[in-house]
Formats: sequence, structure tokens, C-alpha cells
Amino acid sequence: LAEQFESSVQDSSNYLPMNITIMFDQSRFEIQQHYSDSLCLAWSSSSESFGMPLIEACRSNIYIIGPDLPYLNDLLVIDKNLQFELSKKSLAKALKYFLLNYREGGIQKPILKNKIYRTEEILEALKNDNFSLN
Repeated sequence: LAEQFESSVQDSSNYLPMNITIMFDQSRFEIQQHYSDSLCLAWSSSSESFGMPLIEACRSNIYIIGPDLPYLNDLLVIDKNLQFELSKKSLAKALKYFLLNYREGGIQKPILKNKIYRTEEILEALKNDNFSLN
């Protein structure tokens, strides 16, 4: 994947400084720091059904590149050019599109389709017999 990505975006290296971080075993603080330092989350999971990283990235106001799968489309409104089929070539194409078009401002940032409630908000609503959560 790395070779395909590099060859796909080599002409676009002047458009955006590249700093790719692959995260494993990060604390909540470290993850939030990565979001605040990032322009984009490239999410390649085909099985993440809860979508927490996608919600966190969206709340951090960064772009999301993700698979064209029902769980993502149920959760977010995302620029169709930043969605990809489950193939390395399609992912590289979405990354290249982002790198070539980011500075022009024509890419839509993701929007959550529904309000996501924090546990504290739900508990408070239950405590106050306010089940509407509006």
C-alpha cells in the first residue's frame, strides 16, 4: 500500500506537507493531540461498526477519508471523492484527491448525521426524567 500511495501522490507533494502517523495503543490524550495536529483522518477499517474514531475526527473538525460502506454513510455526510472502495488503488485515489484539492477549499468537511450523546448527557436526562435529549 505504501508504494502504491507514494507513486500515486508523488506529483502532489508540493501541495501539502506529508506527515503520516499510524496509531496503535495510544492514550485518549495522545489521540486527541493527533486530531488537533491533523488535517485528515484516513480510515480504512471495513468492520468498525461503532465509528468512535470517525466521530472523534468529525468533532475535531478534520477531513475524513473512509470506505464507502453503510456504517460510515449512516454516521456521516462525507465528500464522495474522499470515499473509496475496499481496494488499495481506490484508497490511493482518494488520498491523492485530498492532497491535490485540499488547499482549494472545495472539499466538504464531514458532518455528523445525528447528534451523538455523551454518557453524562444520557445519565442527566434519565435523572431528570427528560427522555427527549433535544
